[in-house]
Amino acid sequence: MTQHIRIVALAASLASWSCGASHTGSPAPAGLDPDLVTAEELATLPGNRTLFDALTSLRPAWFRTNPSALMQNRETDITVYMDRSKLGGSETLREISTTGVWEVRHYSATEAEMRFGPGNLHGAIEIVTTRAR
Repeated sequence: MTQHIRIVALAASLASWSCGASHTGSPAPAGLDPDLVTAEELATLPGNRTLFDALTSLRPAWFRTNPSALMQNRETDITVYMDRSKLGGSETLREISTTGVWEVRHYSATEAEMRFGPGNLHGAIEIVTTRAR
């Protein structure tokens, strides 16, 4: 029984340590939400870009992951959702144009687990297109 309590205490300690603040601390222009990129902000970028190029330019911290000692053999990439459907990892953003994107939101691991369920150890990026809003 005491070993079970130690495991629960360790898990709670790790969860509170890894969660920190609810936002990513991503650099964002003054007055803008560091966890949200809107269609207006995407429109300020020159050229026809993929969503991956746009987001790595606007919010590079979204793509920094911390390796987990507890899950060394598990996926280490952020999960991408579009219009409530799971697409895969960050590589899927290379196939999506910024055209037609209403907003893109970043979720920490804790927020992603609460919103989308288990399997979002490194957080999530949710894309909402103009057709789904």
